[in-house]
Amino acid sequence: MKNILVTFEVDSRNLGYTTELVNQFSSTVREQHPGMTIFKSMTSAAKPNKFFLFLSFASDVDYDIYKKHDKTKKFTVKLHALSKELPVFTELNEVE
Repeated sequence: MKNILVTFEVDSRNLGYTTELVNQFSSTVREQHPGMTIFKSMTSAAKPNKFFLFLSFASDVDYDIYKKHDKTKKFTVKLHALSKELPVFTELNEVE
């Protein structure tokens, strides 16, 4: 299993557009990637322009396929352009 947390912050002027972009992507991403078990998007309650995307994949191979997909690449480029700083990708391990 591969778990990734993506965090990024956008200018408040771009909050509506970023929210729409994330919602559009999340509505189709799991259908396109059967190896993705979770895609959850959240914002900070205290700072709504700070986003947290939690992604979980059945395997490292599934994550690699996801990263190489054209729609993923385009989505990532748009997020980079909207972010105040580069998004941070953190690999997470489950506590067992």
